[in-house]
Amino acid sequence: GSEVDSVNEMREIAFAGSTSTDLGVDAGFWFDSSTVMINHLKTVEDQLASDLITTASDLKSSAQSSLYILAGVVVALIAFSVASAYVIARLLSSQVTQLAEGLSTVAVGDVTYQIDIESTDEVGEMADSYRQMQTYLGEMVGAAQQIADGDLTARVQPRGDNDALGNAFQSMIANLVDLIGTTSNT
Repeated sequence: GSEVDSVNEMREIAFAGSTSTDLGVDAGFWFDSSTVMINHLKTVEDQLASDLITTASDLKSSAQSSLYILAGVVVALIAFSVASAYVIARLLSSQVTQLAEGLSTVAVGDVTYQIDIESTDEVGEMADSYRQMQTYLGEMVGAAQQIADGDLTARVQPRGDNDALGNAFQSMIANLVDLIGTTSNT
């Protein structure tokens, strides 16, 4: 405003006459004009400070809101992860328990226990192996029952050189046929 212009004019006068003792400016007017200018500068400073505080407060609120949202998302993800882990653990536990029960029944000679596991993971592979073992042992039980009933025509096909039970049954049938043949010839 006009006070700032007055102060600038007085400053130019003071610089122009800086070598003389009389600067050509009334000291009271200089002081009053400078005081008004300082008060205007203080008003501007106060407004800038107020704007800065408002902006900082807005940024703080925005940051807090973002933090709360992020914390909520993190908590939700953790809860989802824990729930998923629990469900997977329960599923695996029930499948492994079912396999353990099946193996326990086979261990005491019962080959009729059925398992109900259909999956493509490692537990599913173990279930398939259990079913193959169950089929094999069922075939061996059938052959043993035929032999026990006196039917030596039972055919046992070993599943490989390492098939101890299949090879033993095959040898036993052959030996019994030979023994009966030898006994009946004497």
